[in-house]
Amino acid sequence: MALVTLDDVHKHLNIPDSDTTHDVELQGFIDAAEAIIVYNVGPVEETTFTEVHSGGGPTIVLDNPPVISVTSVTEYVGPVAYALTQAELGVAAGAYSFSLDDPAAGIICRRYTGGLAGNFAGGYRNVQVVYVAGRATVPADIHMAVLEDLRGLYQESQQGGRPSFTGTAEEETWSAGPMHLFPRLAGILSGPSRTPSIG
Repeated sequence: MALVTLDDVHKHLNIPDSDTTHDVELQGFIDAAEAIIVYNVGPVEETTFTEVHSGGGPTIVLDNPPVISVTSVTEYVGPVAYALTQAELGVAAGAYSFSLDDPAAGIICRRYTGGLAGNFAGGYRNVQVVYVAGRATVPADIHMAVLEDLRGLYQESQQGGRPSFTGTAEEETWSAGPMHLFPRLAGILSGPSRTPSIG
């Protein structure tokens, strides 16, 4: 799923569709801007992740929310693997179960008989989780953030690193570096900012 297309960029930068002079350069900026945005908000297109976390507590926070679905959770006690079954909140569960409590934050909880919360088996990196993360569609705020970050990158390239913005003095003098957003984009992305993992 492309977060933006060249056609989107042409319209956003007021470049005529017939002018393809900068398309190769613009595609490079699209790739860079998309990488920066995904780093800040988590995956947008559906992506499968396999992670290993340490047990011992009742919850695990996955590294790449938002979570669409959990494929499998495997708890290891020494060399023995126990496959956990997904249970819905408020529904009776078996002794080897888990629930996806907060998809947006990527929080899963260990569940026992009756659905009661308990601890994952104690150990270092002994719980493997396979899950799908991303969004069904590109949210409007993320779409706009990619275009705005791309506009800043493009303007810097056209003006020798001295972009001409109409915003604050901070924006007038700020230069983009790897994995950084232009300051004005913080507000655009304040809603879906990813939750740092503590798992």
